[in-house]
Amino acid sequence: MPIRFLIEKGVVFRELLGDVTFDALVKHWGEIFTNAELPDPFAIITDLRSCNLLINGKDVQRLVETIRPRMKGRRWISAAVVKSPVQFGVTRQFMTHASEFGENAVFYDFDEAVRWVRELIDDGAQIGSPKAPRLTNRLGR
Repeated sequence: MPIRFLIEKGVVFRELLGDVTFDALVKHWGEIFTNAELPDPFAIITDLRSCNLLINGKDVQRLVETIRPRMKGRRWISAAVVKSPVQFGVTRQFMTHASEFGENAVFYDFDEAVRWVRELIDDGAQIGSPKAPRLTNRLGR
């Protein structure tokens, strides 16, 4: 699977690898929402630096439409880490469509993304504290 994740102390750490399609993203979000460890609210840190997103703007909108009913009023803090302008643009489109779910930001630096999530949690979000120095290390890569 081009997407792997773990949930640790209320934070979803995930990494997208290789070619990532709309269908893979829909399946992945289904796995997240059926995971018994997913808290409400939750933080999610996504590393997209090693992937090729094979989705367009219409797919982004459709993806958010598949996520909306599964959120069931939940809130999130979502940080994404990218390495290219294309990844940045697609991710910003997703976050714009998903803005109703909570706080969203895109970063080029993983540590900066983790700091941002920690700051929001420290400012009062009721989510476990992320203590992972790097997503790739957390997932054994």
